[in-house]
Amino acid sequence: MKFDLNAPNPTAPFRRIPSGKILEKIILKRLPESGSIYNMMLMSANKPELGIQWYTLHGFISPESWIVATCLREDMGNEYSISSPPDAEITEEIKEAFKNSQLFDWNNKYLLAGIDNRLSKLFYEITIQEQGNSTLVLPCVALTISPEVAEEFCNEPNSFGPEVSVQPLNDDPSAVKFLAAGWSATKSGTEEHLTKLLDHLPSSGIYVDTELVSGILLKGHGTIGMSFTLPNHRAKGYARAAYKALIVELIKKQLVPCLHITISNETSRRFHEKIGFKITHRVDFFEFNGKQ
Repeated sequence: MKFDLNAPNPTAPFRRIPSGKILEKIILKRLPESGSIYNMMLMSANKPELGIQWYTLHGFISPESWIVATCLREDMGNEYSISSPPDAEITEEIKEAFKNSQLFDWNNKYLLAGIDNRLSKLFYEITIQEQGNSTLVLPCVALTISPEVAEEFCNEPNSFGPEVSVQPLNDDPSAVKFLAAGWSATKSGTEEHLTKLLDHLPSSGIYVDTELVSGILLKGHGTIGMSFTLPNHRAKGYARAAYKALIVELIKKQLVPCLHITISNETSRRFHEKIGFKITHRVDFFEFNGKQ
């Protein structure tokens, strides 16, 4: 399947398609590696306010499609998530497509989110070697949890007293500043971005006597993140309980519980492995703050 190749196409050779739902069967077959972009597909169908747009190379829709999901972030500019065919070869044609398409603005702020490590060399060559951009590259691992293990985890009882409650963060005006303060990459525009996420995506918080002490949410590129617990409330099971509540909500919405953590963060890896998450593959993040 493809769209009319004679129609005007300012982002050639990538062509915008009407909805990510058209790609559902293709993305499903690429699981578990495609967990985050699968979530974006469902999120964009149910929450158009997120502004996620979908493109495929040459407008083709087939098991061999190169898929790009993109949206504008208030803090990091254009954010791109990419799903490639499982056995894709990085040909010169593929490189030229990413390098020259107007879909990718290599001169202004952008974030390439959770790029499969197999593709990282391609974007390293484009953004750093050829464009000369001073780009931050974060090597990460992607993790997910199987439905069976998630169900077992979510059935664990919480052993907190009556002063502790678990609630979504959506209606809490303090949640934005709470999460932004706990995130090391917070910058101008982050609070505005978080406001949009909390308005439209699942989240969970742990409250002690009405005080928010631990929180987490689903990020715009489809992964669990922004987890933060106040220092004096750590090692009490609150972060684990926040994860549990969020995973329950994700499963209700038929979303895939998945996340990215930096390779060097052994503490985070051990925490997630204790919950039941397993590493699926290596990914990288490419962050560029614009030409100086």
